[in-house]
Amino acid sequence: MTKKILVTGFPHSGTTILRAKIGECYSVFDQPREFGDAPSYNPNSEYEWYVWKHPFLHTVFRNGGFKVKPDTQFANTIVIPIIRNPWYVFTSLKKRGEQTGDFDINDNKQGHSLSYYFNAADVILDAFKNNYEGVYPIRYEDMFDNDYQKLKEIFDKIGLKYDDGIFTNKSKVYKHNESKFIENYSETEKYDNEYRAWQINQKFQNMNNQVDIPEDISQKLANDPATKELGYTDPRN
Repeated sequence: MTKKILVTGFPHSGTTILRAKIGECYSVFDQPREFGDAPSYNPNSEYEWYVWKHPFLHTVFRNGGFKVKPDTQFANTIVIPIIRNPWYVFTSLKKRGEQTGDFDINDNKQGHSLSYYFNAADVILDAFKNNYEGVYPIRYEDMFDNDYQKLKEIFDKIGLKYDDGIFTNKSKVYKHNESKFIENYSETEKYDNEYRAWQINQKFQNMNNQVDIPEDISQKLANDPATKELGYTDPRN
């Protein structure tokens, strides 16, 4: 039976590129489409692993944390939750065209809000502290440090087989849902699904750079206890 790996966390935190890199490991079927629930089928018996991603934590994790995993549909699924410095997350969402006023809504329809981020931060911080079986949390920024050491440690614990070259090269075009990959796209183009597809096919590196969010949003991020405990502060300070 194919073993399953779910990459999840919060939108614009690196779920897609992490999923794609796991898909570079040996005997892994890389599913480019997003699913909230666990896939129930075996895509091809030649694969030992099946990796997919969903940018939002599933409701069972949002409400109960990863301690409930053994009693859910994800009981036999490896889960890799990823979190990223929220100043860059919300800058990326703003660049995509999100209205910054929606960030402050407790439960907007897309979940791209502070409340959703704070919930994800709480749940993932708890996973860091408690070492739940089959749950391997990582910060986006830590994927790239020390020659990708944190990622290698997670891959080794899971039992994935890989060559070190996967972190500096790619063997295929990385897909994002049904979006086309346009090689000559650039950051000057509009932020759309084709841009996302182009973006994940660039060099595997930390893309945290410029911050551009309103001051009131920044203050609320700075005051969140889980965000601070994860080591995140306003990079402009």
